[in-house]
Amino acid sequence: MCRAIVDSTPSLKKVFPSDFLSRIDSVHTVLNDSAREILREFKKLIQNYSSQKVAQDGSILLITGYVMRYIRMLINHAGSLDTILDYGQNSNLFFSKRNSDLLLFEGISLTGHLVCGLVGDLNKVIEQKSGLYACEGVRCLFLMNNANFIIQEIEHSDIKLIVGAEWLKQRKDDFDMHMRDYMSSTWEHVTSYLTAATSPPHKRLRPGLLGIFHTNARPLQSFHSAFKETCNSQMNWKVPCPVLRSKLRDNISEHVTQAYKAYLETLKQSSAGVGRDSESKVSELFEG
Repeated sequence: MCRAIVDSTPSLKKVFPSDFLSRIDSVHTVLNDSAREILREFKKLIQNYSSQKVAQDGSILLITGYVMRYIRMLINHAGSLDTILDYGQNSNLFFSKRNSDLLLFEGISLTGHLVCGLVGDLNKVIEQKSGLYACEGVRCLFLMNNANFIIQEIEHSDIKLIVGAEWLKQRKDDFDMHMRDYMSSTWEHVTSYLTAATSPPHKRLRPGLLGIFHTNARPLQSFHSAFKETCNSQMNWKVPCPVLRSKLRDNISEHVTQAYKAYLETLKQSSAGVGRDSESKVSELFEG
């Protein structure tokens, strides 16, 4: 409606008297105020999201999908939004003047700044809800799933043209951090039974400490037991994105296989065919 009024005003000026045009200006002002109030309420809804439920499989929050769909619709009206956000004393409604000037200097529009703020609010909700998971591994998977969904929504739409490359890079860096945390909290524990045995003598744990962390004195047996246990515990975890699911499986298989081969090499044993069994088991993960 704002766009229709703005586009038609030049033609209306040629036909109607000035008193009628002043009424149109009043309508335009009300529409601008209404649009900003809707956006302000939307931010509040995100910031005050209070659901204490998360999917036990670590999949995407409902609010994540809702917010990103809403943002995609907003971007369809980016031209009008820039005008609406720049109308009157609007800057204080959504962002500080200082940050606004910085983003504008970097080439990000007011709409882009609004979108960055909305995603920032959403990320705070996601981080808060991640604390509801008792298991560190599924917590990291949950953060990965949501971060990946946001990135995909941005990259496969015009949102990426609005937010800028540097901001998007930060989102990808956050995703990579969640990936590293996931691998560290789950699969590095599994391979630690093998890497401890292949470490240089001065880096190995003393026998007494080794017994605490490795209940079985035989590294290979302990490794197989830990691998099976970890796979079983993650069998019901879910990764909705096929690309991310495949990437995770590849990373796990590569990490496990490399540690396995390195261990066999220290024993002067052939590593031919190593990894087939583990790849088969890993290929069943993350289907939910």
